[in-house]
Amino acid sequence: MIALAVDLCNSVAVTLFGIALSAAFCNIHWTPKAKKRMLLYTLMIFCLSGIAYLGVDPGFGRYLYPLHTHLPLVLALCSLSHERLWPVISVLTAYLCCQLRRWLALIAVAIFSGGDTMQYAVEIIVTVPLLILLLIPLTLFVGVYYFAGRKYYFISLLILLECMLPFFLIFEGRKPQARELVPIAVMSALAVVGRTVFSIVPLPNFKPVSAIVIITAVAFGPETGFLTGALTGFLSNFIFGQGPWTPWQMFAMGLIGFLGGVCFHNGPLRQSRLSLAIFGAVCSVLVYGGIMNPSTALIWARTLDWKVLLSYYLTGIPWDLVRGAATALFLWFGAEPMLEKLERIQIKYGLMEHRENAER
Repeated sequence: MIALAVDLCNSVAVTLFGIALSAAFCNIHWTPKAKKRMLLYTLMIFCLSGIAYLGVDPGFGRYLYPLHTHLPLVLALCSLSHERLWPVISVLTAYLCCQLRRWLALIAVAIFSGGDTMQYAVEIIVTVPLLILLLIPLTLFVGVYYFAGRKYYFISLLILLECMLPFFLIFEGRKPQARELVPIAVMSALAVVGRTVFSIVPLPNFKPVSAIVIITAVAFGPETGFLTGALTGFLSNFIFGQGPWTPWQMFAMGLIGFLGGVCFHNGPLRQSRLSLAIFGAVCSVLVYGGIMNPSTALIWARTLDWKVLLSYYLTGIPWDLVRGAATALFLWFGAEPMLEKLERIQIKYGLMEHRENAER
């Protein structure tokens, strides 16, 4: 029963990923009518897959995958793009991209002598983060172009749920206790308070928010850093004002936390004052500024072209530099003592796996 449930989740995840990737490769003009037709085609493909898997036999349904999924998808993309060859190439390319997860799963099964359940589980672990990385920009796109930036509360909550999904998937296998969620809530609250307190500083954007998110990611990992950054962006705007900029801030701050965890939490970079300060400054300028500057143009500019984007980037450079300098300064003086305290909390209360200390 467990193997069947994991196999079903795996099939749904890879089908969504393959459909999204195939559609992205095609030259389709996404009018409202085309979006509705694509949604209808997707539901039809899932219905055909459900009949093949549940109505016939799960094992036999996998052998019929090209018939109940690939062929209908090719026909749907041909109908939407009005081309014949390119949809076939798009579906085959997406299929090759999806095989990476299967190769990694087979390697894991061979190393750990696992069975089908392990293979399906590894495929899900590889597929879901990729799917999430597609869903978040897609949600931002729908919020701006379909809802015209008006439903920003709904879009913010939707992105927050999408950010939470990998976190829950990763921690569900460990059966986490409620106390393991406390550091995330505390660090998010600390970042919100830091943004509020330092708003009185005359320099704009001179706030410790990015530094706190990076410290959280270094201590607890990339998925926790992403969730802390997204929560901070959403919650702090109840004080500073919600708007169509909120989901962009959530995504940008969450991405900084994710990159911080990947690079420093048992990652390739050495944890030192200098490396953390440089990383924080670069992320604040390039990642946060690189996302927020074009999003500002997208929200407020009536027409969007390269000249408009360049003007918004040039206008945002002083703000980005102040934010980068503040992040580097707070990390230089605050990272080491905060990381030491967070490590003691992890050891004392057994919150998460004890992180390996890098030589400072």
